[in-house]
Amino acid sequence: MPEADTIDRVKSRRVQVASLPPADSGRGFARLADKLMDDLGLVEGDVIEIVGKRLTAARAIRPYGEDENIDIIRLDGLQRANAGVGSGDFVEVRKAESKPATKVIFAPAQPNVRLQGSAEALKRTFAGRPLVEGDTVATTGHQRINADMPDHIRQLLNAPAFALQELRLIVASAAPKGIVHIDENTEIELRPAYEEPAAARRADVTYDDIGGMAQSIDQLREMVELPLRYPELFQRLGVDPPKGLLLYGPPGTGKT
Repeated sequence: MPEADTIDRVKSRRVQVASLPPADSGRGFARLADKLMDDLGLVEGDVIEIVGKRLTAARAIRPYGEDENIDIIRLDGLQRANAGVGSGDFVEVRKAESKPATKVIFAPAQPNVRLQGSAEALKRTFAGRPLVEGDTVATTGHQRINADMPDHIRQLLNAPAFALQELRLIVASAAPKGIVHIDENTEIELRPAYEEPAAARRADVTYDDIGGMAQSIDQLREMVELPLRYPELFQRLGVDPPKGLLLYGPPGTGKT
């Protein structure tokens, strides 16, 4: 497990993962239930360590109204990929500290993409966001700022964007090791070409990239993802999992 500086390793909770709606995705925030935040000694904006098959980090914010009494953590698709988990899996969550990064190197998260841009713009875009080496992160051109967020959280989101469209980047290297954040003294480097991560993870495409079709996505997960991830359920019930599925429809309906 990667190193990380935690404030209190005794205070950790095993929590089930749920999806974060696309409108809140790509910002580096995780929504936690009020009771969970209180149990972990968190206030909005605190850094949390999220440990699934891999360690990643986020800033904790309060839940949606409908989630107030549900013991879950809402993560976007990239955060779930960074932690190596999916919706319905469990992660360990604890309060953590992030160190100011001395240097962070970004690279494109997708092959066949070459980038050239301003390191200063990247610094502004990701300022204050907790990062772990190997994470995949996204930058968006226009961010909708929720009015219910505290002032210091909204200030983090008001930084100028790096581009007018989303760019996905891998944190190819970060110093020091563990959870870090970019500040005014951080040296930023943008490598022009994709670099294969040490651990094979697919984070360049997630369910969050599909607009609408919630019912179709749920069916896809039930028929394909569930048997692959939890084969023991089908064995216990004596039920054969589906052997495949066929996506059909005219061009442009989202099959790919």
